[in-house]
Amino acid sequence: MTAIIELTGVGLALERHLRANGIKSVEALANTTPESLCTIKGFGQLRSEKLIAAARTHLVLSSDEEPEELSIGEPEKPRDAGKKAKPKTAAAEATKKEKSVATKEKAKKKAARAKKKAKALAKEMLKAKEKAKKKAKKAKTKAKQAIAKEKAKEKAILEGGKGKSAKKSKRKAKDKKSK
Repeated sequence: MTAIIELTGVGLALERHLRANGIKSVEALANTTPESLCTIKGFGQLRSEKLIAAARTHLVLSSDEEPEELSIGEPEKPRDAGKKAKPKTAAAEATKKEKSVATKEKAKKKAARAKKKAKALAKEMLKAKEKAKKKAKKAKTKAKQAIAKEKAKEKAILEGGKGKSAKKSKRKAKDKKSK
């Protein structure tokens, strides 16, 4: 006999509760049905199935016996076994298709808005780029003019000493002639 406390997910409180209701070993738990566990307070269908499955798995892993020999209680039901599939009606299908179409339409509209916005941004960027080019060209022209002006000043200064004395001598010559 294996103690119930050895099962994964079973603590002291759950062990006491199971012992108080007549289940004293893992073997005993594995042999019960989910319906019989559901009669115990605090146990629902899902919890009962999980505990029984854990007990059966524990027994299989801890012994060399075949799993079929251990399945004494009811076989496990799949989770969805208790749930009935809802029949799909034509109206439900139509509603689903309408939602699908509406979602696709929304996506197309959103994509169109995004495309339009992207084009507007591209135009704006192009205008800004052209404006920046014009401004740079203007600044370059202005700089060239300033350089030319400075060169002219430099040339005038370098020739200025010679030029002034030449002008003075010409004036003196004129002054002498006029006297």
